[in-house]
Amino acid sequence: MSLLPIFFISCFFSLSRATDCGGNKVTQTLIVGKYGHNAFRTIQAAIDSVRSNNDQWVKIHIKAGLYEESVIIPVDKPCIILEGEGSGTIIRHSDHQSGDTDFIYGYGRSYYMNCFINVVGRFPNLPGFVTAQGRNSADDPSGFVFEGGSIVGNVKVNLGRAWRPYSRVIFKNTYFSDIVTPHGWVAWSASGNERTTTYAEIDCKGPGAADTSKRVPWMKKLSSSDLNEFSFASFINSDGWSMNLDDDIECRISIA
Repeated sequence: MSLLPIFFISCFFSLSRATDCGGNKVTQTLIVGKYGHNAFRTIQAAIDSVRSNNDQWVKIHIKAGLYEESVIIPVDKPCIILEGEGSGTIIRHSDHQSGDTDFIYGYGRSYYMNCFINVVGRFPNLPGFVTAQGRNSADDPSGFVFEGGSIVGNVKVNLGRAWRPYSRVIFKNTYFSDIVTPHGWVAWSASGNERTTTYAEIDCKGPGAADTSKRVPWMKKLSSSDLNEFSFASFINSDGWSMNLDDDIECRISIA
C-alpha cells in the first residue's frame, strides 16, 4: 500500500523513555513557525536543539502551517512535548518504497487521545497496519495506548503488527469502522512467540469491533489491574506532567 502520512496535530503528544522529567513543570518552550520572527523554521531543527539526555520538559509549540519534513525524536532526547495550533498545524512526509506501511511505529511509550485515523489507500486487497510497536522485553516500559478516537477509511487495515517480540498496543473506547480486518493483528517478528505480545481492545465500538470472534487467539483479555496500568495517569502521567491537559483535545492522522 502506497501511503503518504499527513499528521494534523491539535493535541499534546509526547514520546519519552522512563525518565523523571521534573513533574508538570515545562522549563523551556521553543517556537516553530513558517513565517515571522520565530526561533525555528522546521520542527526537526527545534528537536535537534534539545540537549541529549535532557531530563526536564521541553515544549515545542508548532504554529499553524504545513511542515513537509520527517520528524524524528531520538531515544536520547526524552521529555519533549509537541504542541500544535489546532487542525491548522500539519506535518506531511512521504518516505515509502512500496506497500504495507505502518502509520505509527517505534518503541517509545506514548498515549494517543481522541485520534482520528483516516486510512486512504490505492490497493484495497493489501491491508496496511496502524501500528508497529517495538517493545523488546518483558520489563521494557514502552507501548502505545489509544483512548477514544476512531479508525475510518476506504481500504482494509490491521490494527498492528509486532515489530519486536514483546510488542504492546492497547485500544480503549475507540470506534472501528468496517475497514478493520477480522483478525485485527499480525504476529510478524513475534511469529512463534505470539503469547509474549500484549494486544488488546477494551470497550471499542463500531462495525469493526462488533464481532471479535475471528481475532487472533493470542489477543489479550486484560484484568482490572492491567486496565489500571494502561490508564493515562499510570501509563504516562505518573509524575503529573500533564495535570492541566484538556479532555477535549483532538488529534487527526490522515494517510493517503
